[in-house]
Amino acid sequence: MPWAYILQGSSGRHYFGSTTKLLPRLEQHGNGHTHSNRRLGETLELIAALGLGTAEQARPLEMKQKKIRALRCS
Repeated sequence: MPWAYILQGSSGRHYFGSTTKLLPRLEQHGNGHTHSNRRLGETLELIAALGLGTAEQARPLEMKQKKIRALRCS
């Protein structure tokens, strides 16, 4: 099942992502195998996950969240 998800790092920053395999992806984040760990801090917490019908629904949702965040930071 495709997922859109939000992680919060120990630095207080957030990461918006999408995947078709949520648990393996969270393990990758937890093991430090992603770019997100360097900017979010050592520990990551899943704060939201939304299961969607298709990957075509998950990816645009991820991009919309990233765009909203970018607008807030500028």
